[in-house]
Amino acid sequence: MDNFAALVARKNDDRIDCAVETLAESDLPAGEVTIRVAYSSVNFKDALAVTPNGGVVRDYPIVPGIDLTGEVVESQSPDFAVGDAVLAHGYEIGTARNGGYAEYARVPADWVVPLGPLSPRDGAAIGTAGFTAAMSVQALIDWGITPDDGPIVVTGATGGVGSVSVDLLAAAGYEVVASTGKTEAADRLKALGAAGVITVGNSLQAIFGTQAENMKTAMEEYLKTAGLEADLKERSPVRATSAATGAPAVQLADPELSKRGAQFIAALGGAANIEEIKSCAETRLRLKVHNESAVDEKGLRDAGAWGLMRVVSRTMHLLVGLHADLYAAEMKAQLA
Repeated sequence: MDNFAALVARKNDDRIDCAVETLAESDLPAGEVTIRVAYSSVNFKDALAVTPNGGVVRDYPIVPGIDLTGEVVESQSPDFAVGDAVLAHGYEIGTARNGGYAEYARVPADWVVPLGPLSPRDGAAIGTAGFTAAMSVQALIDWGITPDDGPIVVTGATGGVGSVSVDLLAAAGYEVVASTGKTEAADRLKALGAAGVITVGNSLQAIFGTQAENMKTAMEEYLKTAGLEADLKERSPVRATSAATGAPAVQLADPELSKRGAQFIAALGGAANIEEIKSCAETRLRLKVHNESAVDEKGLRDAGAWGLMRVVSRTMHLLVGLHADLYAAEMKAQLA
């Protein structure tokens, strides 16, 4: 392999300096799959990687870029061959090891996913944000939530995950209410499919299109007749729920962690069927099993999982919500 160009972030005192540098193959980290990078998207975490005290990078210097797509040029894994179109995102990419803002990247085979029918450009355009949004929408569907159940509120709707969630949910027939702090984004969010836009600032404004006057009248009539029931009262703290993901936006560790961990193990075909458990991307478990047919997806959902994605042979991602690392630790302890 020849030398290659990469965007390198270096920490100098209280600042982070970025420059395109020439790296050698010896600068690539350990891993079974070497990829000629075609595309890498720009994510919020990438911005934090080049921001002083951003809190996502373990050590500098580093090549940012938390996701990448491209072509396999070297492989020590039976799952991937030279010439395969692949993507990789999450894990330590761009935060604890060199990432996608380079002409070449090297990662463990377990982190690599075949692109299938997607082109490298399309895979990068979907990116980490699109993947997260798609998993979130699938989680709602897996929970049995249908368009007939009423509107879905998407918070942070102008961000990467939020905007794709609005688009996907609207395309699936859901009535979407987009929540944002950017008043100027209402038209764009409606163009993506939002039926209504909630603008949050010093006050709260709701924009509901053709039904706005009817809703206004109904709310005024309710307030005239509801009496004390309409007054705001101090209530016990509750968990905020992100309707884009169906997951708690603020969530403490699951008090039934041990019980749920045991249920996950059982639904995965039992301890003997589980080869490997790792946490990834804060909300997911990466699992490797001996026999895929022994995995009970309904049992996983009944135990509280939000979704299951099969990645490559015998490897899958289980969406469990925040504190995936605690679930991984608990399940490993039960398997020990």
